[in-house]
Amino acid sequence: IIATKPALLQNPDILIISAHHDTVSGTVGANDDGSGMALLLELARAAKNIKTDTEIRFIAFSGEEEGLLGSTYYVSNLPEEEKGRIIGDIQLDMLGHTMSKEVLIATPDGAPTLIGTMINKNAEAILGKKLPHGIEYASDHMAFVTGGIPAVLITQDNLGVENHKVSDNASIVDVGKIRPIADVLLKTIADVAGDSTVFLSQKAYEISDMKNPSYVFGDETIFYFGEKKQINDGSAGGPGTL
Repeated sequence: IIATKPALLQNPDILIISAHHDTVSGTVGANDDGSGMALLLELARAAKNIKTDTEIRFIAFSGEEEGLLGSTYYVSNLPEEEKGRIIGDIQLDMLGHTMSKEVLIATPDGAPTLIGTMINKNAEAILGKKLPHGIEYASDHMAFVTGGIPAVLITQDNLGVENHKVSDNASIVDVGKIRPIADVLLKTIADVAGDSTVFLSQKAYEISDMKNPSYVFGDETIFYFGEKKQINDGSAGGPGTL
């Protein structure tokens, strides 16, 4: 599901805000990823009347739990010229768990991004500190990075994680813990949309070397070549087929 806020310029920069609207069987997925979807919708509502020189796309992906199917399909079908104008994707996945203490900003390899730098500048101004940085690849931002597009993941720390469980329901999500990062992201969207940030794509790709991306994988990351295997590993994006 794609909602596009058009830019006032021709051939503008593009910013993508994304979350996934699917969940695994047997759970309502309030935290994974109803929380990200709720924030996506609220940011779209709040940004509705912002004048922008950047095209902003709010995207709800399907098939994340099946192996990033929706986001991979989307990225693989982007024209090269269009890909070159995307300054970044901000993926929202799992936020506001009642036991979580903080919000993290993550990339698959720990490398810097333009959009991540802008988010942290606003986090420092609004929250009084930058977001802790992590390495994570198990969400739709990974599809953008493997497709040569800078991307970051906004997520909670791992305290009390109950994704893919029956207990992942509305009772474990504290909306009050999502509000501060919502303020940070809305300010970042406004900054990108502003007149002083015209044509950021060149700078975005100077900061992120997308021609030579590297990835840091954990011990539980499994790849099967030449045959299909069902995996049920949260760090690889949930159950699916590679």
